[in-house]
Amino acid sequence: MNNTGDSPRAPAWHTALLLLVTVVTFAPGLGAPFLWDDHQLIERNGLLHGPSWWRAALGKSFWDVPALLGAGMHPNTYYRPVVSLAYGVAWRLFHGAPWGFHLVSLCLHVACVLLVAGWLRRRVSGPHGPMAATMGALIFALHPGRPESVTWIAGSTDLWMSLGVLLALTAWDRGRGFFTAIGLVAAMFAKETAVAIPLALALDTLLLVPTGDERRRRFVRLAGVSAVITAVTLLRLQVFPPEAVHLLPAQVVPRVLTTLGSYARVLVWRWPASFQLGIVWYGPTLRPLVSLPAVLLGVALGLPIATLAIAAVFRPRARPWLADVGWFIAPLLPVLNIMDTRLRALAETHNLYLPVLGIAALVARAIGRCPATVRTPRLVALFAVPIAVFYAGQCIAREMDLRSEDHVFATEYAAEPRSPSAQREAYARALAAGDYGRARDVALRSYRMAIQGHIGEIVDFPSMVAEAQMNLCTDADQGCLFAIRDFARALPDPTVPARLAVGSFTFSVGPGQPWRCELFMRRHARIVLAVAEARTGDLAAAEATLRPVAVALPDAVPVWGTLALVLARQERFSEARGALDRARALSPGDPRLSEVTARLNRATALRRTAAVATDPIAAGAYRTQMFLALGAPVLARRAVTALETAYPGHPELSLLRAQVDASDRRYDLAREDLVAGRASDPEHAARWDAALNQLDAARASESTPGL
Repeated sequence: MNNTGDSPRAPAWHTALLLLVTVVTFAPGLGAPFLWDDHQLIERNGLLHGPSWWRAALGKSFWDVPALLGAGMHPNTYYRPVVSLAYGVAWRLFHGAPWGFHLVSLCLHVACVLLVAGWLRRRVSGPHGPMAATMGALIFALHPGRPESVTWIAGSTDLWMSLGVLLALTAWDRGRGFFTAIGLVAAMFAKETAVAIPLALALDTLLLVPTGDERRRRFVRLAGVSAVITAVTLLRLQVFPPEAVHLLPAQVVPRVLTTLGSYARVLVWRWPASFQLGIVWYGPTLRPLVSLPAVLLGVALGLPIATLAIAAVFRPRARPWLADVGWFIAPLLPVLNIMDTRLRALAETHNLYLPVLGIAALVARAIGRCPATVRTPRLVALFAVPIAVFYAGQCIAREMDLRSEDHVFATEYAAEPRSPSAQREAYARALAAGDYGRARDVALRSYRMAIQGHIGEIVDFPSMVAEAQMNLCTDADQGCLFAIRDFARALPDPTVPARLAVGSFTFSVGPGQPWRCELFMRRHARIVLAVAEARTGDLAAAEATLRPVAVALPDAVPVWGTLALVLARQERFSEARGALDRARALSPGDPRLSEVTARLNRATALRRTAAVATDPIAAGAYRTQMFLALGAPVLARRAVTALETAYPGHPELSLLRAQVDASDRRYDLAREDLVAGRASDPEHAARWDAALNQLDAARASESTPGL
């Protein structure tokens, strides 16, 4: 029960062992890319890259980033300037390379592990104290949930928060109340859950320190620390008011037990690996549906804790164990969903980073209580080796997952297909890979799940179905595109049905559903409508669709990128450049914007060439190529038709029309164009044969040939 610092000093090889095992286990994570939230928070966060980044870090909430503001989402009120400043420094120090951020996270984790070892040595006395502390620190270092904090950069909030807490504990054990308060305030400005640490300190003082002057002094010191934490918390809430919470007493117990059960499962076995645990599902009355296995796990974890608390009242020997449990429960309290914040996932694996400190303390105390007759090497063999191998193996396996973002989200979607974030990522990745059929299937499946589970994300999925179906249509199939346009226009109006032929059946969204009203200003729905209007040749309507969204959501990067293409297709290149520059300033490094930039550059060059061409057919050809560079086969086809009307039978126009048809994936028509051109121009048969070979190769690879 000693917590005053007179445990034996650990041999140097204990520290070396912790360093070696931790670094070797987590070194594979240095090669991981930016993942998931990393893109929004770091890679494409224009605020972080700008000259006033430090002002944004100090003056804005953590999620106040262009990607969320541009999606019409109100960022939550997390205020984490410590982490935001760290991101800004690392971005400049490592020139935006993800390995630099991972190196910082690894160093933070190593520092936390060493501080935990020191804290446990002060906490656990006896002949096995140093070895017990090392064993506990090993558990803390290698817990299978660690990759979500160490290898996922956005999860490093837990590392910074834990570092502040552990430094505060070092100061606390030395009787330095002022530095304890400073450490806890810094921890709170890394992650809000640090606000519960004074509760764990109070339990320690009550359960580990005998009654008398020492206990009174500690409570006085704790009162001062708590007063500082309370004052800072109230000030923070005044500047960044919290989001609305819903106090539903009847649902508190099942919600908390479900959350506790979700964490309990990960404590023991974390596969299938998932960032998010305990996805919330709703019944027809919009009451959350609880997971019975998770509730039972929560009860199985909660009952022993309650029993220990009762035993500690009557049996002093149980009190140190309860104090250790306090270091698991106190950091977990803020994320147990005691208040309903309407989060879609009740638990996230990285939230366990600091609570595992309580598990480490229990393990260290159990080893420290072993009889003096038990030899230390035997303890190493019995506890350290199997635990280290088992835990390290899980950590390394998860790190290898995190080295590929595609693999991460394939695993995430397979593990929890009901997760809206996993559904969106699965859809976006299928779309980016050109697998439009799979993207449509994911969107349809997600829509059906949303209907069944009565979740708010239902509003996004119909427009995703329309987008995937639109990508399956060629520009020549104007009937399909008009149907998608009409569907997208009907979606925001809850008084009329919206129907769309999808494969062999009709996708229908019936009238009378109030959520459809939300679609009127939803960024994604309006972009889908604008693209459908642009692909049917109504560029003025497409611009009129996008302009109100750009005004309402000035940080909407995809809106500005789409608007740039719409303006360029109207040959308003200077305005298109302005819209594109706005998007790139908001989201530097966005690969989608890089593609738009490349299209715009090529189209601008072709337009200039067309302007100086003396041959009208060559000028028309360059203008047609300009529209193809902008991804507008319908406009290119109109340009070719105008040339064919003015210069009928010209063989060059057959080549040009073949290119337009091929760009629209109409390969059979493109072949007919080339065969007809070859017949009318036999003197250049070799040229036509080369074009036919290019067409066949393009068809095989589903790419547009450069005829």
